[in-house]
Amino acid sequence: MATEKKVILLKADGTRQDLTPEKKPTLEEMQAWVGGYIEVVRVSFEGKKVPMVVNEEGLIHRLPINYQAGRIAGSPIVGDVFILIGWRLLRRRMDYKQLRTALEDILKNYPETHIATIVIPREVLKKSLQAVNDCLEMRLKGRD
Repeated sequence: MATEKKVILLKADGTRQDLTPEKKPTLEEMQAWVGGYIEVVRVSFEGKKVPMVVNEEGLIHRLPINYQAGRIAGSPIVGDVFILIGWRLLRRRMDYKQLRTALEDILKNYPETHIATIVIPREVLKKSLQAVNDCLEMRLKGRD
């Protein structure tokens, strides 16, 4: 049985709008719905773990409290948000070569890398890159 795909917009003014788009929303559409950069919060909704997309800078911009979204998330949420039902979001599998390229790019181009609010020390990135290289070497040796 296929899962119905829908988008539930929960506005800070208390209104709700259910949409059934034919294709996955684009980044630009998602940013327009929340009024800025997006951040994904995993929530339980109708018995399933689903992504709730919020404005990443909602607190900084002092957006109004969204009580209905807060009840669902179990913590305070501000601004307009939406829940994606039946859509996968922001999950992209990388193979080892893609991961190696991404890590090399980070080490080369960024002196200190921030992902969300987490600082990743360069030594951790270097060790991660070495581990990826080791995995690639083992896979290549296994093919010979």
